[in-house]
Amino acid sequence: MKLRVLTAAAVAAWSKTAAATTASVLPGVLDQPAGASVIQATPQASSCPSGPGWEGPQYAPANNSVVLKADLFAVGFKGGGADCRPGTASLQWSFAPSQWKSIDTQHATTETSLTLAAQCRGGTWLYRGSFVTDDLSFSGNSNPVAISC
Repeated sequence: MKLRVLTAAAVAAWSKTAAATTASVLPGVLDQPAGASVIQATPQASSCPSGPGWEGPQYAPANNSVVLKADLFAVGFKGGGADCRPGTASLQWSFAPSQWKSIDTQHATTETSLTLAAQCRGGTWLYRGSFVTDDLSFSGNSNPVAISC
């Protein structure tokens, strides 16, 4: 019985010492090193807030193709506007609104617009435009259009 009491007293004393030691060591371990700084991420302001202007996609029967135009640079009221350059535009098709495949892609650096075109697929399919700026400040799509060929 004496052995149990002595063992319990030793364990209690050891755990109090361990807790005090841990409490005194952890703050130093968790502190930042001298000269270190925390980097705060700031969102980039986009010069392309609502994306490019889209014309199409539309069916061009003369060559059985689907054509899409992306206007990347627009001067608006009082000199304001959008400049979505540089960036990449894609013409995409899908049989289901959740699975899109690019069928024409172009990158723009100085161009004010891009025209994308691809052979029209037989049957009725959904087509849309997609655009992403190089700095990733904008990524978006045009409304899908069902086109029959």
